[in-house]
Formats: sequence, C-alpha cells, structure tokens
Amino acid sequence: NGNQLECIHCAACIDACDGIMDKVGKPRGLIRYASEEQLAGRKRQILRPRTILYAVVSVVLVGVLIYRLQGRTDLLIAPLRQTAVPVREADPAGRDCVRAALPLSLVNRSDRDLRVAIHLPDALEARVVMSQEFLTVPAGGRITATPIVFIPRGSFSTRHLDVALEGRDEAGTVLGMAMTAVRAP
Repeated sequence: NGNQLECIHCAACIDACDGIMDKVGKPRGLIRYASEEQLAGRKRQILRPRTILYAVVSVVLVGVLIYRLQGRTDLLIAPLRQTAVPVREADPAGRDCVRAALPLSLVNRSDRDLRVAIHLPDALEARVVMSQEFLTVPAGGRITATPIVFIPRGSFSTRHLDVALEGRDEAGTVLGMAMTAVRAP
C-alpha cells in the first residue's frame, strides 16, 4: 500500500521476505528499496538538474569561503560610538582644526602579539595623538583605545567627514583598516 509511516527502515522485512521467497522458489526482491523509476524499468540518471545545481552552488560557496579567508586581515579595527563632542581649536602648528576623540576596539586575529599605530590618510594632513605611539594587542586578544585626531577644518565640506583609519605595524605595513565618520562642531 505504498510508503508506511511506521517504517523505521531497519530492512528486517526485506531479509524476512527474501528468506520466504527462497523457500517457496520465487524470485527475491518483492520487498526492496527502489524508486518508482527503477520499478518501471527506466535507467537511473546520475546527472540530473538538481544534482548539477547542488554541485554549482557548492563550488560557489567554497569559492566565497576561500576568498573571504584570503582577504582576512590580522587586525580588526572597529570604531565605537563617539561620546565626546568634537571641538574646534588650533593645533600646535596654528592651523584651524577639529579635535575629535575616536574610540576604537582593536582585535588581534593572529597568533602573535601585534604592535599597532593608528594612522589617517596622508592626504588629509591630519595628526593622531595617543598616549603611546604603538599599542600592543595581545595574540587573540582585544583592547580599546581612544586616539585624539586633529583634522584641518578645510577638509570638511559638510558637517561630517568619512575617514579611513589604518592600523600599521612598526615597519609601516597596514594590518587592518576601518571607516569612521568625524563630525564637525
């Protein structure tokens, strides 16, 4: 009567039926695992559209995984919410600047300690001030830091400026990068 919902696929009925069929001299396989296509005598196709689709999707997903793992950096820089209000003042060189505190979370995704300095793009002519020039981020660890940046007022064309923060090691190699917005006062 078709599929039986109570069946737990233990195959005991197949073995029992084959034993009985042997005793009565009839062909084996009255009860067996078979699709309707096999029972109708049609040959089973290995390459079906669904099989090809699954293979293509699997290859694409593995490719995306490899691409993401190759593009992973040793340092993750995550800008945190700015609590201090930016202030307009003159920097030590006498330029009209916006001073802003940029709280950051630095996550070391490597298996060695990293010494990191925070930099802004050179074209911005901004200055970064921290308590230490280089921060030590322990292997597999996380620290927070709040560098103070001085950005020339002329760099702001609107009320906020999107800047790219870079974390560089002592050799100047970029270990990680993040985008954040600095608001003008």
